[in-house]
Amino acid sequence: MMSSASPAKHASKIQASIAADNAARSGVVASWRRCIARHGLDPNMQSRRSILTESELRLSEERSGPLLSHVMQPLSHLSTTLAPYCMWVGYAAPDGVILAMRARDGDTAHVAQWGLARGVDWSEAVEGTNGIGTCLVEETPLIINSDEHFFSRDAVMTCVVAPIFDHQGRIGGAFNVSLYGPDMAREIRRIVASLVGFAARQVESEHFHAMFPTCRIISLGMSGRSGNALLAVDSDDVVRAATRGARAMLKLSDAHLQAGICASDLLEDKEDGLPSAERAAIRRALVRSGGNVSAAGRTLGLSRATINRKLKFHGLNGGNLSSDTDADKLPPG
Repeated sequence: MMSSASPAKHASKIQASIAADNAARSGVVASWRRCIARHGLDPNMQSRRSILTESELRLSEERSGPLLSHVMQPLSHLSTTLAPYCMWVGYAAPDGVILAMRARDGDTAHVAQWGLARGVDWSEAVEGTNGIGTCLVEETPLIINSDEHFFSRDAVMTCVVAPIFDHQGRIGGAFNVSLYGPDMAREIRRIVASLVGFAARQVESEHFHAMFPTCRIISLGMSGRSGNALLAVDSDDVVRAATRGARAMLKLSDAHLQAGICASDLLEDKEDGLPSAERAAIRRALVRSGGNVSAAGRTLGLSRATINRKLKFHGLNGGNLSSDTDADKLPPG
């Protein structure tokens, strides 16, 4: 996947694209412009890789917190799936530092020469446009082709990357697959992108469940570029937390969650209040009693006459209560 362009030609291409104001049409060119204007990088000059010391690496791992523990199994599974191909798989923290990685047998030392090793800082501010750093800035899945890296030395690989969001909807890192073997068809890259995205969503789901073990976890039934759509709801029906995907779908902010919001208000289009709460309590009692009205009434502390009246009021009577036999075995709703 080595680019045929020389470092000078590669730098000229970047500068020409920025001068032509192509950033509005291309996320890659927008990243190139950030690298120069915001980070002060020069595509003609390449410094040595920034590698953390062991103590700095431990601090980065501590900042990743419990999310890191949910990374390892999906990372290993992804590496095993892609083992027949020339691919490096890694997880980088929100600061762009690689904390975990897998490479093909015998390739570890080789790819380390390209900066694919634990402790290397791949933030956009340090390494320019690249899969990890640019994904963490834009917080969206990306494919950075070999000739789209800011520095020509990175043209030996194409990067397929997906962001991982934590239990508060904030960026929690990224999964990156670097392809360094023979060039692959676009369709194959899309398949790899799907696998990387699935692994990221698995980490998000496991981490979210682990962070709220006493809550009911509600899945909104879809995931996308913003991750899984999950809610953590406590026993009082109050939403304790929402993933990035759920926040995007339901237009939730930190302020909404801090103020308190009921899951039923978000998910159900019906009137709330004592009548609906009473109807729900009676229906639950009927379900638990197998439709036996007398048993349901006893559970609720209601007389037979009172519960029959409430059944009719709430439309739960299911028909004519003309006999004890009919009344004692009603459908629960």
